[in-house]
Amino acid sequence: MEELERADELAPTARNYTRHTLYSAHSGTLGELLCALYPCPLTYREIGLRLKDDVKPEESHPFKEWIEFHADPVVGDICREFARCPDGLAERAGKDGRELHYKLPDGVPVLEDGQRARGMAGLVRS
Repeated sequence: MEELERADELAPTARNYTRHTLYSAHSGTLGELLCALYPCPLTYREIGLRLKDDVKPEESHPFKEWIEFHADPVVGDICREFARCPDGLAERAGKDGRELHYKLPDGVPVLEDGQRARGMAGLVRS
């Protein structure tokens, strides 16, 4: 814990994720921003659920409050609602709009439905 508290630099993956998110916010579409943000709450949710089941933290556990928050069913509801946002944008946009909102590098196909965000996140847990 003390080492974490003294750390003044982000880990490379955290730095890259935040830069990607900021880039999406400044230069992308709303759909791109939502897709960039999407992995974060789902990852925390998954970690919270697993830690609650595997660690079963007692009152003295330093991350008990964090674990309980992210494992809470209300957070699951929020994550499911968040998942509907890019799907809803894609649904309303039609095929041409999906290609605009979900622009990918050359050679990467755009899916016909709003599943791209969850597929890219690699996380599908309700």
